[in-house]
Amino acid sequence: MKSRKYILHYFDNLVHRLVSDSEDMVPDQQAGIAERTRREQLNFQIAIKEAVCSISREIELQRFLSRHYLEALHLQEILIARIHKDPSWYNGQSLLLDTLTDVLAGLGKYLEQRYGYLLRFPDPLPDSNLKARVAKISAEFQSVSSLLPSGLFSELLSKHFVRLAERVSSRCVFSKSSLDYMNALVRRIHEWDWDNSHKAFEAIERFFVYINFNSKAVMDLMVAKMESQLSLLEKSEDKLLYLMDRLRSFRQLHRKPRICLNPGYWSLDQFIEKWFEAEIAFQRSTTALAGHGVSNPSIKAPLAQQVSLPKQKIRCGLSGDQIAIVLRAADEVRMIESRSLNMVFKTMIPYIATDNRSTLSPSSIRVKSYHPEHRDKSFVIDKLHQMIEKIKDY
Repeated sequence: MKSRKYILHYFDNLVHRLVSDSEDMVPDQQAGIAERTRREQLNFQIAIKEAVCSISREIELQRFLSRHYLEALHLQEILIARIHKDPSWYNGQSLLLDTLTDVLAGLGKYLEQRYGYLLRFPDPLPDSNLKARVAKISAEFQSVSSLLPSGLFSELLSKHFVRLAERVSSRCVFSKSSLDYMNALVRRIHEWDWDNSHKAFEAIERFFVYINFNSKAVMDLMVAKMESQLSLLEKSEDKLLYLMDRLRSFRQLHRKPRICLNPGYWSLDQFIEKWFEAEIAFQRSTTALAGHGVSNPSIKAPLAQQVSLPKQKIRCGLSGDQIAIVLRAADEVRMIESRSLNMVFKTMIPYIATDNRSTLSPSSIRVKSYHPEHRDKSFVIDKLHQMIEKIKDY
């Protein structure tokens, strides 16, 4: 169908003609082409509306709109790159270039505002467009961050936005959907009722569940909080009632459908539900054993009898805080695989000693990984660079 064809021909040809032509256009030429460019902007919008009306299958419509959206941004990127590379070229025909840049930006904005709900694709956004969007999101987060309650959960969220800017600087790949998620998150921070108390979950925990903020650090912190509360109860029956009550409350929390921070990882719902299921099954088994007169050594035995500590440990030249940084990073880049970050520390820390301490607490080291000091990060990075140089010589 005609409406399904590529409808950016005029803009595509004009951009490539301008960037490849060595001679500047005279002012009259620029004015004439600028005027036509404005008309073609309206023609583009009309062609898009016709396509929306004529394409019946949603998947085809998504592909059509997404392709034109990305192409408009890429053409804008080509133009901006040439302007930055050759300022004199821009000065010679700024009237036309300003109009064309503005129109291309307008095409993308029109598609976002009118048909944003249909723009679904994993393709990365152009660099200049990405930086502008992340800068806007970061600024908006700063304006609402004061609404967040104090505590570890809020600190993790703030650090996520810091890393967002760092990832842009390091040219990591972002898609429109990931930035749409961050926009929705910032908007919800402003709208959320932070004073609404809940007997089982804090306001920010309910916020993370609603927005499906499936960060491993947040998941581990939620689990650690419940494990800490669980450890205060002595009887298996009380622990089981606690878990069942929390699970009921968790299932009753609101969720926003079809949204998540990290599409490639478990949803926050799945992870917490699995944790509840495993803990409830264990406590039920413990209660059943106790009913048959079988003692549970994990509850009644002294700590020294509960855990078989290794007789020999590896002495590490890093401090506990620095070890925390290394293990967390190794987990997040998938150098090591485990059910959770909490399990990484529980499994590995008992086998490690430092120059100052022969016994380290897995939970204490894990918590320190969320608040690394700058000097500790610098020291770890320096050691990693030394390892890289050694590996090069092998």
